Amino acid sequence: MDEVGWELIDGVRSLSTLMDMVREALRANGFDRAKADGGTQHCGLFFPADKRGNICWVGMYYRKNPNILRLEVYTYDKEKAKTSGVGREKDKGLGWLFELDLASEQVHFFARPRHSQMARIEEFIKESVEGARKIGAPV
Repeated sequence: MDEVGWELIDGVRSLSTLMDMVREALRANGFDRAKADGGTQHCGLFFPADKRGNICWVGMYYRKNPNILRLEVYTYDKEKAKTSGVGREKDKGLGWLFELDLASEQVHFFARPRHSQMARIEEFIKESVEGARKIGAPV
């Protein structure tokens, strides 16, 4: 276990802002009800995929590449998913993932102004939902 550094204060503020942006991006994509989910390993939001109780999750895992924003679906057609060319299987087959690497050269997320960061997260949610529909997820 490492010591806690001075970066914690700004990091917590940044994480809170990121989750606020994700919540707003979900709203912009028609998902008005999101429930916070967090702990010592992850931070994210569950949101209803449909009216039958199927859910999705969007967030990040602290120890598994915290620069990756993920959208996870849990109800989908496994055969369609394998041949879809979108997303990838979650560890142990427990869902299907769509990912955005916030630190990648292509995304340049941290160099963007706030409005552009917000737009990129909205675009990620939209693309992920479209991908989820391709694999038969009820979103």
